[in-house]
Amino acid sequence: MKEGGLLCSPSVHTYHILLGMFMKLGKMGLTREIWDDMKASGTGPDLDGYTLLIHGLCEKRKWREACEFFMEMIEKGFLPQKVTFETLYRGLIQADMLRTWRRLKKKIEEESITFGLEFEEYHLKPYRR
Repeated sequence: MKEGGLLCSPSVHTYHILLGMFMKLGKMGLTREIWDDMKASGTGPDLDGYTLLIHGLCEKRKWREACEFFMEMIEKGFLPQKVTFETLYRGLIQADMLRTWRRLKKKIEEESITFGLEFEEYHLKPYRR
């Protein structure tokens, strides 16, 4: 995506299509390159991109990588969708990775507290999935 004389840069939707396609084909190296290009271009990633990537990694049973992206997503302020959380949870339990699950759960709790504190002065409850 870097080479060539592109007339316009790809949109976040274009990146999502490419990510999904290469993940289905099992081209994880290419998927990672596209992810890195998307980040470098400033186009993304967004919640949908992280969700797509995490679900694809879970399908391939790449639990550690899925956890890394899950943590990155949370650290960047994107709260995961319930189905993403449950997919990762079930996979980690089935893969007998309870310690990893506990660390992930603790991080989510810490981040949701931080997220809640940001809105404390507004006297409203932030939307949580």
